[in-house]
Amino acid sequence: MVNKYFKAIVLTAILMAAGFAAIGIYDESRYKAISAKLDSDSLQTEAAQQLLFYGSVYGESKEVCSAIEQSAQLQAKRNAGLLAELERATSQGLSPDVELAKRKFIVQNLQLFLLLEKAKADCGQSTTVPVLYFYPDKYYCEDCAVQAAALDTVVKECAKVRVFALPTDLDIPVISLLVQKYSIGTYPSLVINAQMHEGIIAPQQLRELTGCPAQS
Repeated sequence: MVNKYFKAIVLTAILMAAGFAAIGIYDESRYKAISAKLDSDSLQTEAAQQLLFYGSVYGESKEVCSAIEQSAQLQAKRNAGLLAELERATSQGLSPDVELAKRKFIVQNLQLFLLLEKAKADCGQSTTVPVLYFYPDKYYCEDCAVQAAALDTVVKECAKVRVFALPTDLDIPVISLLVQKYSIGTYPSLVINAQMHEGIIAPQQLRELTGCPAQS
């Protein structure tokens, strides 16, 4: 009888170990997929920065601005949902590296935002409408979740709108400067066309602020 129970315990332990191993392999696979997307994103951002340098060297700003905007649109499509995937991976405690990957994604997006702003300053106009979305990362904000859903709705309807999600409590210097610049004090907060908007902004108002009518 004891031998039978012992065998059952050993079998259970083996099955549990196999299960944990399978979960570990799956988590590692997910992280590698996320990391590959981030590497691709980094190359795209560096390519856009080189375009800006090219324009300053050869005095071809208009052509460069168009190329940068096209690059930004492609990057937005390629990375759709990546931040949400990183947030889920972080909440599930998959790997310590996931938190670093999330910070890398945010910093790369910031770099792209600054490139777009520089291109806009050089060209005088832009077809891309950047929306800065400020929210806390270290605690749950129900209103922020509602705002994020509203932003997703508008982005799906309007290709020219590009949302830059900026968590304010991750000690990222450029985000801290933007918080000071626009006097961000409540969450969620948005900055659209250099104007700060506090609280939840509904999709219809977002369309008006970004100049993006709803699709018929």
